[in-house]
Amino acid sequence: MMMMMMLGTAGMFPLVLAAMVAGGESCVEVLIVGPPKSGTTALFGALSDDDARATKELYFFNDDEAFGRGLGHYETLLACDRKRDLVMDATPLYLVNAAALERAAAALRTTTTWIALLREPVDRAFSHYNMLRRFEVGQARRERRALAPSSSFEAAIEPEVRCYEAQANRSLAEAFDVCLATPVAGSFASLEKKGKLKYLGSLNGLLSVGVVAPQLRRAKGLHDELLVVSQRALFDDGEAVVDAVLGALPGKKKNTERTAGPVKRYESLSDHADFGLHDGATFLGHRSRIDAATLARLDGLLERHTRELADLLLSPTTDIVSLGLHHDRHWLHRPTGEVAAPATPPPKEEEEQPEAAAVSCAASPAAA
Repeated sequence: MMMMMMLGTAGMFPLVLAAMVAGGESCVEVLIVGPPKSGTTALFGALSDDDARATKELYFFNDDEAFGRGLGHYETLLACDRKRDLVMDATPLYLVNAAALERAAAALRTTTTWIALLREPVDRAFSHYNMLRRFEVGQARRERRALAPSSSFEAAIEPEVRCYEAQANRSLAEAFDVCLATPVAGSFASLEKKGKLKYLGSLNGLLSVGVVAPQLRRAKGLHDELLVVSQRALFDDGEAVVDAVLGALPGKKKNTERTAGPVKRYESLSDHADFGLHDGATFLGHRSRIDAATLARLDGLLERHTRELADLLLSPTTDIVSLGLHHDRHWLHRPTGEVAAPATPPPKEEEEQPEAAAVSCAASPAAA
């Protein structure tokens, strides 16, 4: 009982968890932290195989009740007692939840690799909106009632847009903390808050979930082993990205048998309606479905996020490792005149690594 009371006290997470994990550390080797609708499921599937013990969307660190049951419960869910090649927890809403990140940092090994995926925020928000529309259809079918018209994307995000406009004089991190709690407007208010929809970032913060710069800074401050992967690179050059991710994991080596199958799985996803239009060269995505005035308003609103993200990931002094950011140069770039030097030197024997130019661990599009 005392333990559960402490869990509700702000700032007590590390102290509580330190007591819970005394005598051992979690077996998790990879923690995919999100954000949702950014390719987390595709990467999870690509890294999973018969020799991997992987669990999708546990929400252990988001959930007070599950977290209160202790690390033993977490390891039971992950079947840590079974010897497997790779143990993963892929929960896309960890990244937006500061408390979840703090809990994970206290519970997991320092060698655990945290992976965040990167997607253009307006495109991601529209994909999230489509997911909520599908939930509306499912709920109407379960309740055996006619489906009411869904709110438009513009109406759904309007309160959050106004929130960010009102927070223009505050830091991006402060604005994020305030506006993340903004509920999605319109018809989605009737959705049942159960399953994934009960967690922070599902039915609120449609735009904020994609404003990842503040949370990447927080995550890096809590845990050093952070890897950022471009969603576009994952779908454009999947096999090379998966090989690069595996190569970045401590003690893991390329295994062509384990990557060949999953690549087909998420290559097929690139043609799915949820991922928008894609011609391999021009960025279209869901942005082509949004009216020009709304798009201009959102781009202006998110301009400072783009700048902060570019400074965070593309700076010559960055300490965050990233993969495939050159696939995002249509929206993620440094101001004109600034050139980001590669964070890591190119391979010495480039002829033996033909894919190095396509997917690089360097934090610069030029190096990638």
